[in-house]
Amino acid sequence: MLRRFLAIIVIGGVLCSVGVADAAVDPIVVRDVSLAEYPRVGLQLSLPSALLGTSGSQPVFSVRENGRPVEVIDTQSSEVQPIDVVLVVDTSGSMEGRSMEAAKDAAAAFTGQLQPKSRVAVVSFADRPRVLTRLTDDKTVLDGVISGLSAKGETALYDALSMAAREASRAEVSRPVVVLLSDGGDTVSRVQLDAALKDLKAAGAPVLVVALPSAEADFGTLRSVSRSTGGRFATVSGADQLMGFYEQLARELQSSWTLTYVSHRPSTNDLDVAVSAKVDDRAASGSSVLPNPLFAQPLPPAKMALVAVPPASNLTLAAAVGLVFIAVFAIVAAAALMLVRPRNGLDQMKYYDQLRTAGESSKTDERSNAVTEWVLGAVDFVAGKRGIKRLAYEQLERAGLPLRPTEYITVHLLLVIAAGILTEWLSQNLPLSIVAVVGATVVPVIYLDHLVTKRRNQFGEQLPDVLNLIAGSLRSGWGLQQSLGLVVEQMAAPVSAEFARAQTEVRLGREVESALAGVARRMQSTDFAWAVTAIDIQRDVGGNLAEVLDIVASTIRDKRALQRQISGLTAEGRLSAWILILLPVALMLALSVLNPRYLALLFTTASGMGLLAAGAVLLVIGSVWLSKIVVIEV
Repeated sequence: MLRRFLAIIVIGGVLCSVGVADAAVDPIVVRDVSLAEYPRVGLQLSLPSALLGTSGSQPVFSVRENGRPVEVIDTQSSEVQPIDVVLVVDTSGSMEGRSMEAAKDAAAAFTGQLQPKSRVAVVSFADRPRVLTRLTDDKTVLDGVISGLSAKGETALYDALSMAAREASRAEVSRPVVVLLSDGGDTVSRVQLDAALKDLKAAGAPVLVVALPSAEADFGTLRSVSRSTGGRFATVSGADQLMGFYEQLARELQSSWTLTYVSHRPSTNDLDVAVSAKVDDRAASGSSVLPNPLFAQPLPPAKMALVAVPPASNLTLAAAVGLVFIAVFAIVAAAALMLVRPRNGLDQMKYYDQLRTAGESSKTDERSNAVTEWVLGAVDFVAGKRGIKRLAYEQLERAGLPLRPTEYITVHLLLVIAAGILTEWLSQNLPLSIVAVVGATVVPVIYLDHLVTKRRNQFGEQLPDVLNLIAGSLRSGWGLQQSLGLVVEQMAAPVSAEFARAQTEVRLGREVESALAGVARRMQSTDFAWAVTAIDIQRDVGGNLAEVLDIVASTIRDKRALQRQISGLTAEGRLSAWILILLPVALMLALSVLNPRYLALLFTTASGMGLLAAGAVLLVIGSVWLSKIVVIEV
């Protein structure tokens, strides 16, 4: 009983496989593509003659795009326009004799079947490939080069495919065809198979492979070539069948079906289109990879005349880039002027030492030229209008930099413009240039803030010694102003510079407490503000100021020690926070340079922009969260 059951299964499997084999036919070849009305996609197909036969039935088409079925809205049979074909003929030693003669006869019959305006290029390959004739419709020339073919040498198959791709790229139609005849595997090519396939895909040329059986045949590679390029693979049992096969192939390529479907508009760089057709009990399928018009320029129509546009000169490009960045700066400046409050007369009086008109500067500084003075005057007018100069003044004062606000703002502005123009000039990458402009805008501000923080920390580290020095001077019988002079002489910057300024203000009539309060305000030092408060109270009610200052100094030292301990304990958390914050930005910048098309999905699709916005929000939330975790107030 078991034997009967197994026999039935085996016989049924054999019958099924025979039925499938009988119904199987050559694949469909995608001859042409129209993306001009995307998302409507037009395909011109060459159907194998075995599919249509003599039944007269119309084929039923179905299309899948990136694995999803799509709606076919129109199908019709039509006569194809003149075609461009690259005939690639194996002339290695294994083709010597009857195979070579049959190949020459088949190639001549193929060219004879084509329409008068169809063009053919002939490429032969043995030890190396040779272009016997470029694309031409002159039958006399074609017959001459085909009749002169002879077989000898090794097989440079991959080199021949790469050369055929270059010839196909000269075609006047959008998708030329490469017809390859070979009976052996590659032996001496310098080009790798992957590189040859890449060239063929770039040329948009499907490869129709005709394989002759031999001891050196490599059918696996030939199938891979046809499948990767959306072509067809066929074998003939002998050289005598080549003539009929090539004539049939010529007829198939010159009769076509036009199919139109509606794309799903997928968010991918390419459209992987699979077409199937069924007539009665026979079916055929084919596939092709098309550029997605959302991310690539559509293929030009075959009849469209492409007019060469001369490249712009370097001067024109530089002027265009300069105007773009000036426009961007104007927008940013306008937004800044709206956000910063206008200055009042008191602000102008407060920073009287920074005010200098173009006329005055030209009188006092003979070395400055008119252009520099005009630029500085314009920046001074714009920056001072809304108080931007006041903000720059305060930061420069706290950082201890000997720069005027107008000079700093002018240098910063020139740096931003130069960074944008230079990056665009070198990289020709607009997103990277925008990043460079943003970086040139933000980095100097961050660096200035770093200098302010560094100077404030140095002041805080010196403060206990300053208070002890003042306390010791008071015990020795010195007055408070004499103690301030000793601090200027004995201490290093930034304490010496700040106390020298306070000492000068006292000599000009300002009260000591007010001058010292100004030091505390500029250095943003709460600790020194306590000391100034103690000095103010002591001068009002009396008491031992030296003892009070020693207590304040001891308290500040204990506080600094605790801060250093906390900083050491939270160092790992702060480093992790910086890595987690900067890593997404670094990856985005790297991808924008290495693979901008891959990154373009984030900016050109709704889902990509949604993910980008969600990522930015989460990054901000995470940054605030991590900063709150690792910062401990003391």
